Amino acid sequence: MKVKKIAVLLLLVSCCRLTPALAQGTEKQQARMVLQSMSDRYKSYRNLSFTIAYKYAAEDRPGVYLDSLKGTLKISGDRYKYVLDSTEFIESKDWAVILFKKDRILFLAKPSATSQRRSKK
Repeated sequence: MKVKKIAVLLLLVSCCRLTPALAQGTEKQQARMVLQSMSDRYKSYRNLSFTIAYKYAAEDRPGVYLDSLKGTLKISGDRYKYVLDSTEFIESKDWAVILFKKDRILFLAKPSATSQRRSKK
């Protein structure tokens, strides 16, 4: 399930807090192996929920945050709910809903072709 893989990757990146040094040379491969092993571990769970915190910084000053966002992701089978700041996304095998709270806009659609293929497996 592609969404679960993305969610697990977000979880792993948020939890690991890898330093910029891990992105160099063989350390980059080690970081990928750690993330892959954690991803494999969490793929087997039917229900998964976690909190996400995005922190934005300039490349030359990684310790000084320019902005941040907080949210949550909840996955249950082929259904998931993703809340990030004031935007909410809910999807099942039959529908997808995006709510932009600040703009007071609700978007309703059929799920993407990728999601539909995923739910048939």
